[in-house]
Amino acid sequence: MGLGWFCGAKSKAARRYTQRILSVMSVYVLTVLAVTRFVRVHHVTGHEVYFLAALPTIPIVGMLAVVGLYLHEELDEFQRMVTVRSLLWA
Repeated sequence: MGLGWFCGAKSKAARRYTQRILSVMSVYVLTVLAVTRFVRVHHVTGHEVYFLAALPTIPIVGMLAVVGLYLHEELDEFQRMVTVRSLLWA
């Protein structure tokens, strides 16, 4: 996290975190675009709209799981503390 991508000093856990979060964020973006297009084309109403609106929350929960995996895999206590503080402030 932080400037690790820029400086090149990333741990294995940080590299895995980056790969995982990019894949989950890609799924999130694709889900949002697909749901938006589906609602525009098919003009759904009622409980179907609520179901479709809830679909993008699945990748968001996946992002939380990815952060949890990172915290579990990271060996550096300082990096874990910085990550936890960042999450709390976010």
